[in-house]
Amino acid sequence: MSLRDVFSARTIDTSSHDIVDDFFVPMLQNATRYDRGVGYFSSGWLQANARGMVDFAENGGRARWITSPNLTESDWEHLRRGEEARRNDALQEALRQDIDDLENALKEDTLSALAWMVADGILEFRLALPHSDLEYGEFHDKFGIFEDEEGNQVSFNGSYNDSKQGLRNYESIRLFCSWDETGEFVEADQRRFRKLWHNNDPNVEIHPLPEAARQKILNLRSGDGRPYSTNTRESKEDGKYSVADHKWRHQNKAVDRFLKKERGVLEMATGTGKTRTSLRICKNLIESGQVDTVIVSTYGNDLLDQWYPKLLDLTGTLSQSFSVYRHYGEHRESVKFRLDPVDKFLLASRKNLPPVLRSLSSGQARSTLLVHDEIHGLGSPANRENLDGLTDKVRYRLGLSATPERAYDDEGNEFIEDHVGPVIYKFDLEDAISRGILCPFEYVPLSYELTERDRRRRKQVFQEEAARKGTEDPMEKKEKWIKLAKVRKSSESKIPVFEKYAEENPDLLKRCIIFVETKEYGEKITSIVHNEHTKFHTYYGDDEEKHLSRFKNEEIECLVTCEKLSEGIDIPSLKNIVLFSSPRAKLKTIQRIGRCLRTDSSNPDKEARVVDFVDENRSDGSNGEEDFKSADQVRLEFLEELSKVEPDVSENPNQ
Repeated sequence: MSLRDVFSARTIDTSSHDIVDDFFVPMLQNATRYDRGVGYFSSGWLQANARGMVDFAENGGRARWITSPNLTESDWEHLRRGEEARRNDALQEALRQDIDDLENALKEDTLSALAWMVADGILEFRLALPHSDLEYGEFHDKFGIFEDEEGNQVSFNGSYNDSKQGLRNYESIRLFCSWDETGEFVEADQRRFRKLWHNNDPNVEIHPLPEAARQKILNLRSGDGRPYSTNTRESKEDGKYSVADHKWRHQNKAVDRFLKKERGVLEMATGTGKTRTSLRICKNLIESGQVDTVIVSTYGNDLLDQWYPKLLDLTGTLSQSFSVYRHYGEHRESVKFRLDPVDKFLLASRKNLPPVLRSLSSGQARSTLLVHDEIHGLGSPANRENLDGLTDKVRYRLGLSATPERAYDDEGNEFIEDHVGPVIYKFDLEDAISRGILCPFEYVPLSYELTERDRRRRKQVFQEEAARKGTEDPMEKKEKWIKLAKVRKSSESKIPVFEKYAEENPDLLKRCIIFVETKEYGEKITSIVHNEHTKFHTYYGDDEEKHLSRFKNEEIECLVTCEKLSEGIDIPSLKNIVLFSSPRAKLKTIQRIGRCLRTDSSNPDKEARVVDFVDENRSDGSNGEEDFKSADQVRLEFLEELSKVEPDVSENPNQ
């Protein structure tokens, strides 16, 4: 379930509702993030919401509280007492007690459970003290934001304090949702929380609890056991980010490999945590004092926009204050960054990187981490010309991609290796499906025959090849393959085959992306989609980005696109991919099918479907020459084998 599934009322009050059972428990059970600003907090709130907090912990959830320092003596003392534990045997013994069941502990030994949840990174507290214009006042705000793993958010405002007394009072809260017309209020609450959390409000001082207290509490209990399961998500320990879940252990290996090598590419399948792994690398290097500047670069506003909230979230976990600047699209902040890059993140498109890299002094470059997402794009001719030699002094260089190698481009691949480094860790699609990180899929190859026009176009390719033979510019095999593949990509004989299959399988066009070669070809497909009464839209290079948001929010069911959605976009509900166009090289095919292989928490038994088109003539040989496999045949063999991979139950140690 997601927050969308549990949200109902707009206003909740303690006279008409049970605010715990009707609101907090179902919200916590379906959330992975909870940010709360509140005037008063007591551990009694955790006790009352024990059932929800158990599921929140098992979701890998993280909650952050900003509250006034008006804590009860016992709550405050228990958070601080870890500092005294080394010289107090009785206290040390008390903190060593096992907590085998978190729900019972929250109800019966709430203070110990509170300490352990703080120690394990589930709960984090910062204390707020008004000053300047608000001096002699108190922090008395009351608002909160829940977020699930799909990015749905619910915020609330009202009179309720986080205490048992709050359950006895007449209190009310008003709710807002990120997916409807009240979304602007959710965004406003997020901005307000971030401003406070990062101590950027001139009239409020924010004080983190002593980090030493967290670590000493953490170290008191022997062993790695936790009083709650972490089956589905990463468990985060500040400073360590240890991955408790067995199936995510590849991220540990990737982090360790990069920290040892300092340069290189992580080749990790879509959905296996490339971004999360890179953020862990960032945190490790920053907290260890190796890095004080991070530059993240890729291309496409969609991808860059996805990075931005993740970097903001990362800053909230750091022991020192970092700012995030952007330079892409309508954002123009690189000049501010270049004036003083220390303790800064910069998120920038590749075309805007050269002046930034030139501005780094040798000393700054030595303490900089440069992250290239979707690094295969770095090897383009324009990037080779613009970025050549500009990263030689940067010590830490990280590349991320599910498919880092550029097909038919040795120069581009050499540039990537020189600019960033070789592949130092690999975790591919087969590994990810086997481990249950990505879902399995059904492969549906639909047979078609080339038209007479298609055959003439193929013949022209062979004629051109023969004409150039023996000249200074002979046709290379890769050029021949590309031109022959283009004939197949744009063959109109696929269209009636698709129409028949769509009529027989109407669910194909639900949560579906269709990849075509050109907009003109796409127009012919959209007429079929329209006939099936599916809510759809095109999404080409000049389309507004709002259509992607509408697709993510399930306001539309189907997108017809060329290139825009091949890379990096995270839409767990996507189930179907139709490949009218996919190159001979595996790179694009992997990227495109990867869009639908992400697991979906609201559909745990998800099996994706990939519909492809395969020419019955499965070769591209001619005139008795070597019989080259066609692009269709190469893709068929690859996808047929991959579709046979099933999740390995033995990979889950809890089963």
